[in-house]
Amino acid sequence: MNHPQLPASGLRYVARDAVREKVADVALDLFVEHGFDEVTIAKIAESAGSSPAVCIVILRPKKIWS
Repeated sequence: MNHPQLPASGLRYVARDAVREKVADVALDLFVEHGFDEVTIAKIAESAGSSPAVCIVILRPKKIWS
């Protein structure tokens, strides 16, 4: 069964962008509240309701932020 390809604005991309925005917002809030050096990827993931693996892909190595 062939399924047509979804355009770049398809539901999958909307969901992906929403997760990226959520993780980035949570990370910035935690950095402001606790300080950059005190925030772990695990804490960001927990607070964002995501997995550490997803957060690593989204945020890349946290080291580059400093």
